[in-house]
Amino acid sequence: TFVRRKIADFHNYPYSVKQFVPTLKGTKGIRSFPYIVMDYDSRINTLHVVYGSYEKWNDSLHTAVLYYVKTTDAGISWSKPYPVGFQVDSSSLQTDRFMPWVSIDEEKGDVHILYYSSQDDPKNLKCAAYLTIIHAEGPVTHTKLSDSSFNPLKITDYSLNPVLGDYIGSAIRGTTFAYTWTEGPREFADG
Repeated sequence: TFVRRKIADFHNYPYSVKQFVPTLKGTKGIRSFPYIVMDYDSRINTLHVVYGSYEKWNDSLHTAVLYYVKTTDAGISWSKPYPVGFQVDSSSLQTDRFMPWVSIDEEKGDVHILYYSSQDDPKNLKCAAYLTIIHAEGPVTHTKLSDSSFNPLKITDYSLNPVLGDYIGSAIRGTTFAYTWTEGPREFADG
């Protein structure tokens, strides 16, 4: 609750808890938040947090976005929110980013943020798994991990409702790392 209240201070979240919260990829799509994930670096007493929000860019463009913050003093103060996936200009954030996972490499101090993004689909429908690494020495790198984009609405439960699920995660230690995520079925041509 403490982290949720502090994060609410960063943005004017446009919906109350009791109001309808939009879904991604249409009215019967997948949920876009709340997402709050964190990992603690015990070497330097730092809590790293990634959380989801919803940005209204204009009357017709709304997207799920992710932000990274950290605290070194038990939440008394927080770093400025950094938009996950930001590359050069804010238009790169105008596609959905959602379902994050954060892992800290306590040997190197790098922050690994795994998430889904629709940044390669101009229609903002298909998505893929991406990795942002905030390196301890300063630079930030972005990598597409999926070998192809997929339509998350095609991953369904037995009632055919879209259920991508929160099946995403990572573990890191030095030069050993593991990333896991869900991908939808590939589209194959008949014949």
